[in-house]
Amino acid sequence: ELYRGTPSVFPHGVQCCTNTAITLCVGMYSDLPLATSVSLATTNPSKYALSLAATNGPKITGDVQYRLLTPTNIDPPVFQLTCTSTGSPPTTVQWTINGIPVNSGNYSSSQIVTDGPTSTYKNTLTVTGRAYGIYTCFITTACSPVCGASGLALNTRYVTSSLTVIAPPNPPTNVTAKRSGPTSVSVSWTPPTTGSPVTRYDIYYVANGGPSTSGGSTTSTSHVLINIQAGVQYNISVTAVGTYMPSYRAFTYII
Repeated sequence: ELYRGTPSVFPHGVQCCTNTAITLCVGMYSDLPLATSVSLATTNPSKYALSLAATNGPKITGDVQYRLLTPTNIDPPVFQLTCTSTGSPPTTVQWTINGIPVNSGNYSSSQIVTDGPTSTYKNTLTVTGRAYGIYTCFITTACSPVCGASGLALNTRYVTSSLTVIAPPNPPTNVTAKRSGPTSVSVSWTPPTTGSPVTRYDIYYVANGGPSTSGGSTTSTSHVLINIQAGVQYNISVTAVGTYMPSYRAFTYII
């Protein structure tokens, strides 16, 4: 007869050790060979499912999410990456960019925990500046002495998820502005010929050193601003916006 399960020591010196898929029993009892292995998935499906759940450790739910936190006329831009994971016992997170850990300076990380049957962790990395590359969220669960309820001797399990944040576009050039009506201004520019693809252009204007006002967005290379008063100096900026980050701004002015 083959003994397996818990406890791990049986009569006649038979000892068993279980991992996620195999039960290995060592010893001599009746006709049992010195070392015999059987598939736990085949002989005991319920225990196999429990073992597999325990050894999987943490899980990442979905892909790393990107969000630009600042308007596209703010320099430097600030963006946030979010990686949601589940796991119990508590997990830790390490963010890397191009394989290099990020911990300080232009980077700050946080973790929000929502308790439940298995805790949910919202892991965020806030980045200031145009730091592009491969960002990886590295989630680790350390178990002492075991993970889960299966009694398996586990220590550390980890999962990762990555997102490639591409470089921002180059800024537009040759920005010009001319009045097209009593209270309107036509702005035009030359699109960048190198750099990352442009998804749209954002236009802002400032009157006499006042607050910055959005003049709208366009996918073309010209745009008409309205409610522009005569005799007032306006500083106008155009930003090329890419998949992730905006370019540096290109300026002109009109009176």
